Amino acid sequence: MSEHVKFILIVAEGCGGCEEALQKAKADERIKVLDAVKDKRALNIMHALGLEAVPVVVVVNEKLNKVCALTEDKKQKCVDYSTIGREK
Repeated sequence: MSEHVKFILIVAEGCGGCEEALQKAKADERIKVLDAVKDKRALNIMHALGLEAVPVVVVVNEKLNKVCALTEDKKQKCVDYSTIGREK
């Protein structure tokens, strides 16, 4: 896996499936966790990709300037990472 590729698990407090996803993510240091309620970047990513439900994993490829996710209809959707803001 390239150092330019990162995984982000987006969760929200009170989400039924999020606790299980969080437990699985803890075992993988490549996955960063963001809360859609507490972190505006998470919400911006969800809006940009048209995602409405959590938990969801998105893939960020900084080299290609893309953030991607599978949509509910199982199609891959990508947007330019720079349009939603990068981490500081």
